[in-house]
Amino acid sequence: MKILIVEDSLLQATQIQILLKRYSVDEVYTAYNGEDAIELCKQHRFDIAFCDLQLPQIDGVTLLASPEAQVSIQTVVILSAMADAALDSTKSMCNLIGYNEVEAIPKPVDETHIQRLLSTYKRTQTAKSILPTAVTLSEQQTIEAFEKEWFTNAYQTQHSVEQSTLIGVEVLARIMHPELGLLTPFHFMDALRQFGLMDRLFFTVLELALKDISSMRKPIHFAINIEQSTLKLEIADQVASLCNKYKIEPSLLTLEITEHETILLDAHCYKNIAKLSMLGVGLSVDDFGTGYASLSQLSSLPFTELKVDRSFVNNISENKKNQILTKACINLAENLGLSCIVEGVEQQQDLEYLKTIGMTKYQGFITSKPASFSEFTSANNLK
Repeated sequence: MKILIVEDSLLQATQIQILLKRYSVDEVYTAYNGEDAIELCKQHRFDIAFCDLQLPQIDGVTLLASPEAQVSIQTVVILSAMADAALDSTKSMCNLIGYNEVEAIPKPVDETHIQRLLSTYKRTQTAKSILPTAVTLSEQQTIEAFEKEWFTNAYQTQHSVEQSTLIGVEVLARIMHPELGLLTPFHFMDALRQFGLMDRLFFTVLELALKDISSMRKPIHFAINIEQSTLKLEIADQVASLCNKYKIEPSLLTLEITEHETILLDAHCYKNIAKLSMLGVGLSVDDFGTGYASLSQLSSLPFTELKVDRSFVNNISENKKNQILTKACINLAENLGLSCIVEGVEQQQDLEYLKTIGMTKYQGFITSKPASFSEFTSANNLK
């Protein structure tokens, strides 16, 4: 791992160097002004750059916006004692530029900050390393995946805060390709949309989930993603038929539609949502807080759940604005009588903070990564 420290204070820079050495990070470069940092960026590729904003000659904002830094640096850690508004603006700039990860931590940097940053970076790199190389599936390959039954489901658990128990799962599509290995939606979703196969995917995932869950001692609640285009179809009878086939109550099923897609719902969707609601099927707004769902939609449609987007959760214990936004989402759900699940909970300190602001349900890597059905049931003693 190669790290750059851009800090005009010798004391602050040395402190970060000492902390990094405690975690066996030896390849560390230090610049005490923006010009020297740009020269280092021309010569090296850095995994992480700690960057103060108030620098001599070239300030940190200008440095991070420079072409040299954009090419050289993967993850940016902004160091500053400045007001939150300046930090948030700089973070937004870095995210728009396209840095892989952007963090902001207060001075002075302590060991807790370093430990969390390195842990998050290593976890992200591990996740990337297990993904197959870039894959573009042809129409024939996507059809073949259906016909040869290469689709399989992964299950990520959802938990109750009050009872500290498993309350359900989100079902996620995967392809087990005989040559390419396990493919995630990142690899095949664009192809399925391009070739008009999203409806077929929904029913494939649903039937696989019903088959799996019907084999459990006690069936559990499960959630499946659905697109607006599928909700335009007369799907209620088919959903009811599949649930009846596997003897699973439709009320155990929740359909998740992303907030970005709620704006596309039309009269056909509303009719089919009503029919699904009559069966007892739940409807969740996924990635809530990132899209365009209106308050009138939340009140007029039979939504049963909001899922707070993971972008608000990372490092929420230290991010004041995300604290306010997440609490607002939780309060909105409660006031509307909706269930609320917070997604993307990974850090213990974030979990503990979320408990203090009224979170009742959550999912994320802190409890489990998406797993095969056999791994899921074995880990939770459910078979």
